[in-house]
Amino acid sequence: MLFLLRGEKSARRLKIAPACLWSGGEYLAPAARTEIERAFDCPVANEYGASECMSIAFGCREDGCT
Repeated sequence: MLFLLRGEKSARRLKIAPACLWSGGEYLAPAARTEIERAFDCPVANEYGASECMSIAFGCREDGCT
């Protein structure tokens, strides 16, 4: 969904300016993350969770992990 919203933001049909974005529940490819961050000019937090366990894992930018 964030990638689709990126397209709307780039086309200037989406008039929001978030300070950060959150992605969870699905794979976020590094290239897609870069495009989303570029379009919105803000960082994207990437997290994986489940209803029974809330946050299980999250991505980081240290030492090459994403």
